[in-house]
Amino acid sequence: MTTLTSLQPRSTGKSTQAPNPETILPPQYTKTFFPTKILLILLLSNLLLSLFICTSSHAESTPPNSNKFDKVVLQLRWMHQFQFAGFYAAVEKGFYEQEGLRVEIREREPVGDAVTDVLAGKANYGVGLSNILLRRAAGIPIVSLAPIFQHSASAALVTAASGISVPRDFVGKRVSYPKDNIQDLPEVLGMILAEGVSLENVKFEPYPPEMEFRHFEYLTTGHTDIIPVYSTEFSSEKLQALKQAGTDVKIINPRQFGIDFYGDTLFTTEDEINSHFNRAEAFLRASIKGWLYAMQNPEETVDIILKKYSTRHSRADLLSEARAMRSLIDPELVSIGHSNLGRWQHILNTYKELGLVPKNFSLEGFL
Repeated sequence: MTTLTSLQPRSTGKSTQAPNPETILPPQYTKTFFPTKILLILLLSNLLLSLFICTSSHAESTPPNSNKFDKVVLQLRWMHQFQFAGFYAAVEKGFYEQEGLRVEIREREPVGDAVTDVLAGKANYGVGLSNILLRRAAGIPIVSLAPIFQHSASAALVTAASGISVPRDFVGKRVSYPKDNIQDLPEVLGMILAEGVSLENVKFEPYPPEMEFRHFEYLTTGHTDIIPVYSTEFSSEKLQALKQAGTDVKIINPRQFGIDFYGDTLFTTEDEINSHFNRAEAFLRASIKGWLYAMQNPEETVDIILKKYSTRHSRADLLSEARAMRSLIDPELVSIGHSNLGRWQHILNTYKELGLVPKNFSLEGFL
């Protein structure tokens, strides 16, 4: 597993001591004509002082040389929102630049996903779920750097009118998911099996392409019975507001049924680790620092999101999301980014029970 190391201070190798005039003046002025020597020294001193002031002024007015930064791209797994607050904070508070990195953060496009973009070289790092382990099992050289969420926010959303309350109620019901990405439902699949329900008795249907980013509408208009969601977008405050507006929905949380996976996880590739190990450590170090700052300063971070990244959500909704995330990240109890081998093994065993991973697959090389 990649570990954080402290950076060693580096010397520039340049002396800041002013030159000795006597080593610059010709020999005939160092032993004779004392007044002339003094005059020349004064003139030389003034010249050096003028040059120093000029150079300092130029340095202050010249922006930092962007060539000194290593430029990298972080691909998010969804649109800009507080879910990725720590990365925004690391950019805006200068934590990445302190590590010599210039980071571009990209939100998800309608087509594609973070894993695909990182593997294609469009991004150096990505944010995924614990199911990046499934990609690893399929032979894709993905490496987990750090789980940011100690508990996954993945859940199922249903309408109150549906009468669905527990996984046993899923029998005969429609569960919609992004096309070709049923693997994005590991927690939902896990809780169904944990309750003794066969997956064959549930109707899994991909969204029509035009509804993938309108899945809430797809549910509330009766086109499906169950949709996977991120629970932080449906806090108790948000659910109450929706109910008052005439839309009564509820969350079914896999953790209530014994499925407790890691959530958002920072990842990269084996090639990045092998070719740019120091950069990967620096990126992880600055990212964790950003997350610490964001969780300690949620209101300031929300302002950053609204000003520089997205106004898709209101300030109230972003702050609500921040409050909901705290119990999932658990910063008071667990160090942000902490990864436990035993928990990953439990997740892997669950995937094996689901038939998503070969029985002989191991975590070697993934952490």
